[in-house]
Amino acid sequence: MKVEPMNRRRFLTSITLLPLAAVPALAAGKKIAVLPAAVTVGRGENGNVVTEALRARLSRIGFEVVSAQRVASAMRSRRMDLTQPQAVQDLAALREELGVDFVVYPRVLNVGKSLAGNEFQANILVNIAGKSRSGFAHTRQVGQVFNPRGARPESAVIGKSEADQAATKLLSGFESRAK
Repeated sequence: MKVEPMNRRRFLTSITLLPLAAVPALAAGKKIAVLPAAVTVGRGENGNVVTEALRARLSRIGFEVVSAQRVASAMRSRRMDLTQPQAVQDLAALREELGVDFVVYPRVLNVGKSLAGNEFQANILVNIAGKSRSGFAHTRQVGQVFNPRGARPESAVIGKSEADQAATKLLSGFESRAK
């Protein structure tokens, strides 16, 4: 059987895009809470940008993302202090209280000059608590390079597009396991 060039191109395009179409279906019906990203070293606004990028990415791939207000209320009732490390057991209890499948626990470990030159780097860690009380369902750390044009290290804030790139990298692998 001979495939015409145009039909072949359509076929190759369709099988290339097929895995992308399946991702939202994997997350469909799954509820997820995203904690606000604490910033250890760097400007606090970096946490807001990273948190919003994670929320947007999870929503785009089909998760039902719990409102930030609901998450904040549950954290207050549990007296959670995100400036301190959180145990997987505490995150599992928060997951149960919120009635979600997963809790995303992001942290911006530091923001500063990269070794490569004038660029900056945000080192971001994400842990995702699932049903287990003894381990995380997903853990990933990335160093996202960005260029805040003329900013000093103490005032550098990661841009939205770079935060979106970091969110994609941080969630890589989790998307397919979150069935």
